[in-house]
Amino acid sequence: MRIAIVTQYFPPDFLGGVEVVVRAQARALQARGHALTIVTGTDRPHAGHDVLEREHEGLAVKVLPRHPSEPYTLELARPRLRELALSLVRDAELVHLHHWSTLSSDLVRGASEHAPVVVSLHDLFVTCPRFFRVSPLPALVCPERGEFEPCARCIEPEAGGTSMTDRLAGLRARARRFELELEHAARILVPSRSHARRLAALIGPAAERIGVLGHGHCRDLSRFSKQRAVWDGARPLRVLHCGNLCREKGTLDLVQSLATLPTGKLELVLAGRVVGPDFEHELRCAAAGLALELTGEYDERELARVAATCDLAAFPTRAPESYGLVLDEVLSLGLPAWISDRGAMHERLGGAGRVLPAQDGAAWSAAFLSLLHDPASLEAERASVPERLTGGAERALELEQVYAQVLAGRQP
Repeated sequence: MRIAIVTQYFPPDFLGGVEVVVRAQARALQARGHALTIVTGTDRPHAGHDVLEREHEGLAVKVLPRHPSEPYTLELARPRLRELALSLVRDAELVHLHHWSTLSSDLVRGASEHAPVVVSLHDLFVTCPRFFRVSPLPALVCPERGEFEPCARCIEPEAGGTSMTDRLAGLRARARRFELELEHAARILVPSRSHARRLAALIGPAAERIGVLGHGHCRDLSRFSKQRAVWDGARPLRVLHCGNLCREKGTLDLVQSLATLPTGKLELVLAGRVVGPDFEHELRCAAAGLALELTGEYDERELARVAATCDLAAFPTRAPESYGLVLDEVLSLGLPAWISDRGAMHERLGGAGRVLPAQDGAAWSAAFLSLLHDPASLEAERASVPERLTGGAERALELEQVYAQVLAGRQP
């Protein structure tokens, strides 16, 4: 099958959850003999070439840099990038679009004139210019579908002095554009039941074409797994928090919660890319007497090495995670995990950890303090870590079935 994959970024430009998933799916599909065309946006500035061709780990990738005149806007209308992207996918039998943010918001409509388009909604971008419906304004509550006044207030700091009237008009136009995009999608895929429920309330009739297909683990970490000796309270509890390190993922919340606990009883390891200027300094200041170690960005081997020195993983995310790849990664390495109640990770955790309220530092501090007094409870959680998780290759088989149904014109 000739498949075009369209996405916002591709490694090594950026490696977040969407990029890890897209790379894993592309590898698996190519290994099964499909001919792939991968088209991606980038934040690299335009330097005279509209299309950059490169290879990443055996995958051929076509990169479309933006001109300075093509900034991130509410409507995300970028005609030049639209035409470039569509010209590159025109020979595909099927197009799988994963994101629009660095490209243009009308790609599904254009591509569907030549081939059916499957859309994966990895986050809430089609309903929120901040991607996750998490406002930096604590008192602001995200509205229901069709309401935009709270959104207009939310984006005001980045809106360049535009009026409330202009922001409202822009948000309404943005919503119309993405409703049209989803109308033209042959199938909409989401990675969890939680994400499907949340989107169904926000995207209208297109929700009828939503299908749930989990990502599976996208990094084969089990071959590196090396469990640490049982923690019995005689030494400090070593806690791992990995992925992109930022406020939305609860990184600062975790540091602040652990910093309230008795000095010398815990160590926190932060593995991954620090997102945002001065955020590392803010983390270190908040740590106070907490033993804090930042190990930087990692590959599979480095993550396994760090995990082998830890007893427990913690992910107090504020964002409504659509899946939460980091959970699969730490479970693959034999670590139990404590997660927040936001999003989808609870669907896969089972007894291999605890679910605690997001943005409730007192609850997280109390839970860790309880663990310090009862080390045996952690071993019970570790015993519940599954021996095997569904992998990307198995998910590729399910993805092929979705593609076959779409090409045959069948509903899920």
